[in-house]
Amino acid sequence: MKKYKKQNGIVVGGWRNPTLPEVIDYLGHQSNEIRANAAAYLQHLCYQDDHIKAETRHLGGIAKLVNLLNSDCHEVHKNSCGALRNLSYGKTNDENKIEIKEKGGIPALVRLLKRSQDESVKETITAVLWNLSSCEEIKEQILYEGLSALVKHIIVPYAKLDILNSQNNRAIYSNPTKSNQRLLANDYSNYPIVLTNATGVLRNCSSNLQFSNCYEARKKLRDSEGLIESLLRIVDQAVEPYANESYYKKQQIVNLDLIVKDNMNSKCVENCMCILRNLSFRLQEIVDPNYDRDVKPFPGDEKTVKCVGTSSGKKRKNLEEEFLNTVYPYNMAVPNEGKAQELLWSLSTLNKYLIIIKESTVRDTIEAAVGCLQNLTACYWRPSVVIRQEIRRLKGLPTLVHLLKSDEYEDEPIVSVTAIALRNLAIDAKNRELIGKYAMKDLVAKLPDPHRPLPFRLSVLNEDTITASLACINECIKSNDDFVKSCYHEGGVKRMIYITRNGQHFPIKIVKYAAHVLASMWKHKNLHDLLKKDGYKETDFTNVAKQMGLKSQSTSPANTLHRPRGDVNMKPSMSGATSKKTKSKAKSQPKGSDDLNEMPIYSQVQRTHTNGSNKNLIVTNGSTNADSWV
Repeated sequence: MKKYKKQNGIVVGGWRNPTLPEVIDYLGHQSNEIRANAAAYLQHLCYQDDHIKAETRHLGGIAKLVNLLNSDCHEVHKNSCGALRNLSYGKTNDENKIEIKEKGGIPALVRLLKRSQDESVKETITAVLWNLSSCEEIKEQILYEGLSALVKHIIVPYAKLDILNSQNNRAIYSNPTKSNQRLLANDYSNYPIVLTNATGVLRNCSSNLQFSNCYEARKKLRDSEGLIESLLRIVDQAVEPYANESYYKKQQIVNLDLIVKDNMNSKCVENCMCILRNLSFRLQEIVDPNYDRDVKPFPGDEKTVKCVGTSSGKKRKNLEEEFLNTVYPYNMAVPNEGKAQELLWSLSTLNKYLIIIKESTVRDTIEAAVGCLQNLTACYWRPSVVIRQEIRRLKGLPTLVHLLKSDEYEDEPIVSVTAIALRNLAIDAKNRELIGKYAMKDLVAKLPDPHRPLPFRLSVLNEDTITASLACINECIKSNDDFVKSCYHEGGVKRMIYITRNGQHFPIKIVKYAAHVLASMWKHKNLHDLLKKDGYKETDFTNVAKQMGLKSQSTSPANTLHRPRGDVNMKPSMSGATSKKTKSKAKSQPKGSDDLNEMPIYSQVQRTHTNGSNKNLIVTNGSTNADSWV
C-alpha cells in the first residue's frame, strides 16, 4: 500500500493498492518480508482472474516466483508456491503452466519438496504439480524428474499411516454428532491432503501417455520402489471394513458406515484406482514388450463354426487345449521374483477391485476398478487365464452385468468399460456360457433401437458402448446356437440390420461390427429355417460384410485375442487440460484397425463428461473446487 498526504486541507492521496507491475517488482526486493507479502498479494490477485494470470506471465512474474522457490526464507517460498498454484489453475491457463516449466519451475518445486518439513508447504507444492500435470507437454518432465520425490517423500510415508485406527478418527467415529457433521459437510478427509495431491499428480502422468516411449514410462512407474505397495495399501484401507466388519464393531466405533464412506469415496482412493488401472495396461509387456505383435494363428479349420455339444465341437475343444498347452503363449513364464509389480495381478488385489466395484458410489472409482479387470483379462499369459476364472469364482460376473443393465450408469464410460471387460471374460468357455445366458438381453439393449428416432450424431461414449456390446455378443454367439437364438429373440438381429441398412447415420466402425456379427450368425446353419421363417434372407446377414470386404470370422483363440499394437495413438482432448483434483482424459484409438477381433480391449485412460447440454462429449473436465488463496 502507498500513502498520500493532504495539501491545503485537500486530500490528494491516501492508501491505495499497488498496481500489478509494482507487485511483481516487489518480488525482486531485497527484503524477505516484502517479497513474501508481494507473493501472497499476487496469489490473492490471481484468484479466479484469468486476465491477471495472463498479465502476470507477460510481466515476468512467473520467472520471479520460480526463483523465490530457492529462498531459504520459509514465508517467501511458501507464499511463492501459493501464487504459482493459482497461476497454474484452470483449463485455460496452459500457457502459464508451460511458462513455469520453461523457467525451471519443476526442478525447483521438486527440490523444495525434498527439503521442506512444513506440511502446508508440501500440500501447496503437490497442488502446483497436480495442476501442471494436467498439461500434456509437461507430464513427461514431471514423471522423470518428480516421480522419485513424490513416492519417497510423500506417497510411501503417508500411505503407512493407519487411517482407520488413528486416535483422531477413532474419536470422531465414536461421536455420532461429529460423524454426522462430517457427513453433511462432505468431508472425506481421512487421507492427508498432501497424499491426495501426490496421487493426483501420478494419476495424470500415468494416463494418456504420448511420450516417445510409453513402455519405458510405464516401466518406470512399475519399478518405482514402494509405489505399487503404497497404492494397494491405501485401497486396502478403503475395503478393509468390509472384510473385517466384525473387528471394527468390537472396537466400539459407532458409525462404521462413515469410515467406509470417508475412505471408499475419497479422492485419494479414486486417484489410486486410476493409477493402478493405468499400470495394469499391457501388463504382459513386463515379460515381453512385443508380446502382441506376432500372434500365432490357431492351426485349425477356420471356415466352419463348430457348435458346442457336437462331437466335432468337442474335438475342436481338445485341439484348442492342446494348442494352448504347447504353442500359444499362455504358458509364458510369469515373473516370480517377489517384485512389487507382481501384486498387480495377484488374486488378493483382484478381490479388492471387486469390493470397490460393489461398494463405491464414485463413478470414476468404479470405472477405474472395472478398467483394471478389463486390463487384467486382456493379455495372453497365464495370469489372464487364471483371473478370468477367479472373477467367476468370486461371483464378479453378476456384479459386472448389474453395471451393464443399471439405468444409473446409462451412456457413461462405465458401461463401455464393462462391456469390453465382459468380452474379455467371455474368452473363458464357462464365462461365455454365463454371459450369454444372463447378459445377452442387456448387451442387445445397448444397440440402437429401430423404434426410436435416429440420433443426429452419436456421442463418442455411445459409439464405444455399441462397439463393445457387439464385440461381446460376437464372442458369445460365434459357437453356440442357443445364444444366437437368444440374441435373435431379444431383438438383436433387428437392431443390427437396422444399423447396416442405415449405415450413413452411424460411424463406419459400428456398421462394420454389426455386419461382422450378422455374418457370424448366418454361419449357424441349424438356425436358417428359423430366420427364413420370419422373412429374413441370406443377403440380410452377408451382403454388407461382403460389400465392405470384411474377412470371415474365426473361432481361433489366437484371433479372438487379436488386438491392436500397444503403442496406440491418442485423440487430443476437446477442451484443453485438467487442473488440480481432476484427471487427464482421452480416447485411445487403434492404428488403422476396424476389424471386430481387433477391437482395443485395453483400458489406459480415464474419461468423463461435462455438465450441461454437451454431457455426452468426452472432454477434460475442470475441478469443481475454486482456486485457493490467502
